[in-house]
Amino acid sequence: MKCTYCLQEFDKLTDDHIFPLSWYPDTTPENISKWKAPVCSTCNGDFGRIEEELRLRIAHCLGIMDSGAHGIVEKAMRSLKPGYGRSPDDSRRRLRKWEKIKKEIMPAQKVPTAAILPGFGLKWDQDLLKTLAIEIPRDLLERFAEKIVKGLTHVFCGHCIPSNYRIIVRLDSLGEFEDLLIKYGKHEARGPGIEVIYVKVADDTYAMAYKIVIWGKLVFYSYVLPTQ
Repeated sequence: MKCTYCLQEFDKLTDDHIFPLSWYPDTTPENISKWKAPVCSTCNGDFGRIEEELRLRIAHCLGIMDSGAHGIVEKAMRSLKPGYGRSPDDSRRRLRKWEKIKKEIMPAQKVPTAAILPGFGLKWDQDLLKTLAIEIPRDLLERFAEKIVKGLTHVFCGHCIPSNYRIIVRLDSLGEFEDLLIKYGKHEARGPGIEVIYVKVADDTYAMAYKIVIWGKLVFYSYVLPTQ
């Protein structure tokens, strides 16, 4: 059996939630199916750690009133509070995570405009001098996006992305191509917090394009293309 992510062969695989369960807002219908992909335990664990690192940071950049992210901020904050620990060891782990996150929080005025993640800039009623920011590692965002694309391709197409194809991830708009993707692509959603638009390229089994929107704020664009 082949892992959807690393493409290695294993005797046994596990099911990985392509979008982590903790990333689904509280308003997600209970009866909605959540996409999964068969993966090896190593990939499952590695991506689980990446997803947690990203969730705790991005949650600090969401508003509690964001309609597509209901409950995300509260759940992330609880996971950092020692008082919610299920054991003394768990409480200490939560405290260590909070101490790490706290050291990374900085005044927003120190962040260059070009470095702001699209969709996460200041709102019209925010005071720059009173706003805080936190770094979201780009490499983790790109690895997470690649993982999602691999998993969704398995779900939508029934196959893995072969090693002679590459995944290109962008965080900014695709311009006119985005309009075509929205017009001709297929729309899929898993509740109010997760939306996917994708299109298959004619005459190529594996080439695709994606727009992935999480919580109505975090947006990935991706191409799957043959390696030159």
